Amino acid sequence: MQPQLFNFNGQPTLDSREVAKMIGKRHTDLIRDIRRYISDMSLDAKLRPAQFFIESNYKDANGRFRPCYLLTKQGCEFVANKKTGKKGNLFTAQYVSLFNDYEDRLVARPQ
Repeated sequence: MQPQLFNFNGQPTLDSREVAKMIGKRHTDLIRDIRRYISDMSLDAKLRPAQFFIESNYKDANGRFRPCYLLTKQGCEFVANKKTGKKGNLFTAQYVSLFNDYEDRLVARPQ
């Protein structure tokens, strides 16, 4: 199944579960990494982690709420810059295509 962008407050985002699949990483490990990125960014008052990663949650198969993040285009770029090799290249190509397609659809939409 093709990853889908979600509109969050007018901004396209990718669910961290999708990103984890796209980069071949366990979701729990990606969550750990994102929390570390947010912690590091929080040390600089000029950086706004929410411009990259938006806290969210989802309901699992057992009906329990689990943490996830919505990644903005900047968040995807941040994650992509941490990846190297084939997986990094594929993720970059996929997220760039998704966000560009989204933007193209906005421009094509009649006003």
